[in-house]
Amino acid sequence: MKLKGRLIINGLGIICLVVLVAWVLNKPTSNVQNLPHVKNVIVMVADGYGPGALALYREWNQLKALPTDQISHIGLMYTNSGGDYVTDSGAAATAMGTSVATYNKGIGVDMKGRPVTNLSEAFKKMGKSVGLISTNTVTDATPAGFAAHSQSRHNQSLIPVHYLDQGYDVILGGGRKKWIPKANGGKRKDGKDLIQAAQAKGYAYVEDREALSRVSGTAKLLGLFHGSYMSYKVDRKPGCVAESSKEPSLKEMTVKALDILSKNPKGFFLMSEGARVDHAAHAIDVNAMMYEIQEFYAALSAVYEWAKNRKDTLVVVVSDHDTMNLSPTQLTRYDAFQSMKCSTDDFAQKIERDADGKYTRGSIIALLKQNGVEDPTEGEIQLIASSHGMYSYKSAVAVGHVTARRFGVSSNNAVVNWETGTSGHTSVMIPVFARGIGSQVFQGVYHNTSIAKKIGALTGAKTYVGKPYAVQSSLAAK
Repeated sequence: MKLKGRLIINGLGIICLVVLVAWVLNKPTSNVQNLPHVKNVIVMVADGYGPGALALYREWNQLKALPTDQISHIGLMYTNSGGDYVTDSGAAATAMGTSVATYNKGIGVDMKGRPVTNLSEAFKKMGKSVGLISTNTVTDATPAGFAAHSQSRHNQSLIPVHYLDQGYDVILGGGRKKWIPKANGGKRKDGKDLIQAAQAKGYAYVEDREALSRVSGTAKLLGLFHGSYMSYKVDRKPGCVAESSKEPSLKEMTVKALDILSKNPKGFFLMSEGARVDHAAHAIDVNAMMYEIQEFYAALSAVYEWAKNRKDTLVVVVSDHDTMNLSPTQLTRYDAFQSMKCSTDDFAQKIERDADGKYTRGSIIALLKQNGVEDPTEGEIQLIASSHGMYSYKSAVAVGHVTARRFGVSSNNAVVNWETGTSGHTSVMIPVFARGIGSQVFQGVYHNTSIAKKIGALTGAKTYVGKPYAVQSSLAAK
């Protein structure tokens, strides 16, 4: 009996110790008085980068250490939006950038469509500088959710107006056509040239990598490096659709932003997004995705290098959601992906059509063989052929579906992309990596709305429902 009693007591002691350790590692950090004050905040977003894709990249990278392996504090984030278990990028960015949940496709608004203050506005109110970077159009969902307001993410003509009204200091990415009128080759229906408007407000403006490298002595910078999305890294190689690209890398844009923003003695907020990780995941284009993640980590390493000896800077690394549930299996053949020299989007653009506009069987077979699929089945050929009347990116998904399965990668299938409102997002929980002053508050398990709350607690930035700043546009009134 004595032995049994000792075992029970010892067992209870071990359980208590485990509970104590867990509490210490994840103890509440709501007492603001005990938190350090953060001057600079850098949020690095790898859009659509779920835990399965992280495993894919680690193996593709031959198990070499990743920058996030050295992170001091790690959390786990669930991502449901205000109206759905599965979020889109607009609702996700709004949650992380405002602390308020919203419906899918909402940007900087609550469930009733009312504007809510975002971190970018709050930091500008504090006198800090603000930078927004994306390899997507810089007016798309993720940067917009951190910095603007619209009842629909598709109203990208409104987003740059908000950026200029708030006076954000560095704006870099794709989407030039969203800033210029149709008469000048753009997509604006209001006839306004917002690039000229930015220059009139004192922004330096650049359109290519070389011009970006030469920028100096300015506090305001607008760089629009592509009419639409910036090109995949893999497609900037010879023989691919963007081989003549003059676009900068995510690292080059991020480093330039840090150089400009850090000159403000009051500090800064920077959101830098590797957006095309998500686009490649949507297309089940593993090879293109690996190169986009590689570029993201190069930018992140540069951020860590800049911040490593600072005692005033917080770096948060996160994705907004998982896309297509990509993950490795024992059948994954990384060598086979190397045979894919360009993206599946490049593949789709190269498929020949017949007189009726349909994809030709011979062209599909030839291109599949060039990309490592030597003996395509009738089902594989027909899947790609059936996408001929869709947008080219839908055809890219069909190609990705075929190659991913041939090369042993598990994912949602092409139909999930084609027939869901988020085109293949999932509700898989997302890891959050934090480093620097105040990073301990990012431990634990929490909703994505907690990101802005935690940043606010560390910096004094306040986000809340209402209209603290005029949403009406001075430019729209002209």
